[in-house]
Amino acid sequence: MTVEIPEQWPVTLIYFFLSCAGFGIAENRSQRRILNISLAIFITMCAVAMYVMSMNLLYNIREGSDSQEILTILFSTVIAALVTFKLISFLTRRTAYEGLLLITREKLWRNSWTDYGILVLEKCGHQAKVFLFAFVIIGHICGATFILEPIYLMRNENITSASHRRLPFEIRIGLPGHETPYYELFFFIDFDILKDRFEDIYRNRREKISGDGMGSALMEFKQCVMQHQFLIKLVNDVESLYKIMNLFQLLVYSFVICMVSYQLLTATNAFFVFKFASFGTGNLLQLFAITLTCHNIKIASEEVAVGIYRSSWYHENFSKKGRELSRNFLLVFMKTQYPCYLSGCGFFPITLDTLKSIITTAFSYLTLIRESMK
Repeated sequence: MTVEIPEQWPVTLIYFFLSCAGFGIAENRSQRRILNISLAIFITMCAVAMYVMSMNLLYNIREGSDSQEILTILFSTVIAALVTFKLISFLTRRTAYEGLLLITREKLWRNSWTDYGILVLEKCGHQAKVFLFAFVIIGHICGATFILEPIYLMRNENITSASHRRLPFEIRIGLPGHETPYYELFFFIDFDILKDRFEDIYRNRREKISGDGMGSALMEFKQCVMQHQFLIKLVNDVESLYKIMNLFQLLVYSFVICMVSYQLLTATNAFFVFKFASFGTGNLLQLFAITLTCHNIKIASEEVAVGIYRSSWYHENFSKKGRELSRNFLLVFMKTQYPCYLSGCGFFPITLDTLKSIITTAFSYLTLIRESMK
């Protein structure tokens, strides 16, 4: 029997952030209208940001600006391009994405079959709080450094002429530009709950495992299999939505980490060091959150087999139903040998090893850039 539990507030806040970008669960026409308006605003902001950043990059290349300034503008433009690419990816499959949000809210976050499941959900909620606070704090610090940089430069260089005033991003049109960050977080922890349910089938029914007691074990097993099939389908749906975007953003983060590291090595004052350090930390944190979540999905789906093994299913073969259940356990055990995972467009599974590879690649390119700049 499922137990309905209150939704963790980080999850509620994440759904709110998504609705601010125009992606959410609409229960009536009024809410759908609000989401459409939010989406239109978000599309406009992304379009303006891309135009401002790309025009600024082209202008500096045409004017022959120094390489450090071009690189600074370049990785800001790449981040804006990543945001726009994410928007286009989600926009083309908006209905499927919002359906996924609805399923995860109703089936994963609000219901639990066991006390262990409630503990796992609470643990996941605490992890979400840490990432949420870190993203918000670092995001505000990074934004503040971009805003305060021109003020710092004007005061430091004693600029009084209006023609020499600086802006966070040089605008080549007569309109204000604003770059909007896009927040996302993967949240699938039910494989861990499912592992405990498989392990629990025999453990809590040991005293009544004979006779009609085996019928309840069979019923629980069927529910576990249905949950396993549901989670596999859910991960496959997420894979179809995110696989292209995963590959693109991993490539972008590798480039950004390389460029930010170069800027840190060539920064001329402490303010620039702080600016690039906060920007790089934010990108590393987001990359770590993505790879950690994908890694947890793979590990948790593999450990379903551990729950089956620990249930001692091989000791209960003294009855016809027991032997039938043992054969069914073997089939599920074989299925778990092919774990679920999220990939970079099908080329490679995303795990914490991916984070290590990205950082290694970024620093390899950094070494080449430093050598070429000498």
